[in-house]
Amino acid sequence: MAPDAGSLLDALASFARTLAHDYEISDALHDLAARTAVVLDVAGVGVALMKGDRLRFVISDIQFVADMEHVQEEHQAGPCVEAVRTLAPVTVSDLASKVEHWPDYCSQARLAGVVAVAGIPIHNTSLAGSINLYDTKVRSWSDEDLTIAGVFADIAAAYVANASKLDQERRTNEQLQRALDSRIIIEQAKGIIANHHGIGVDQAFGRLRKHANDHNATLRATAQAVINLGLRP
Repeated sequence: MAPDAGSLLDALASFARTLAHDYEISDALHDLAARTAVVLDVAGVGVALMKGDRLRFVISDIQFVADMEHVQEEHQAGPCVEAVRTLAPVTVSDLASKVEHWPDYCSQARLAGVVAVAGIPIHNTSLAGSINLYDTKVRSWSDEDLTIAGVFADIAAAYVANASKLDQERRTNEQLQRALDSRIIIEQAKGIIANHHGIGVDQAFGRLRKHANDHNATLRATAQAVINLGLRP
């Protein structure tokens, strides 16, 4: 069956909308897997990502796919593992031909009713993994199937990379805001100390910093103690 062009366009439009907003990686990947299954007319889709030197199952909306992914993760053997190792798609039209090669994986496939599988590598400078396609009938994976699956693999990489960038930007903004908040607190504490001791604000800051250093505390925490607890270094 030819890939669904309308569903492909919908998926790409959804991808563009998602990247414009904050999002949970898991939610984005679940949506991607569901859309990939529709576009390519497969029985199920899973996503696995490398953590350290192991391929780890991340998401699937369908239990039989999850069962397949768990076996592959446990034994680190199967077409999707090979796709990640070789950085090239690995396709199997009928797993009955691979029983000796992947005995545990093929045993689970028989239980799950999985016949055909394709592992499509996800790869960029910061991420490795695979999008894994499953079908319940013999299937000759076409060049068009693999091309479209490769597009979805690139989308998966972009989801993760962009979410990491958003998270980094969020942490930077939070740290900047905290620095601005700390500045206000420290300025207030300097004024209190200067007024209490009848000294200049530079001397007051010196006292504040010395107390923080002597007690292995942060300037912010020491300033808050001056304001809220009556500390007068």
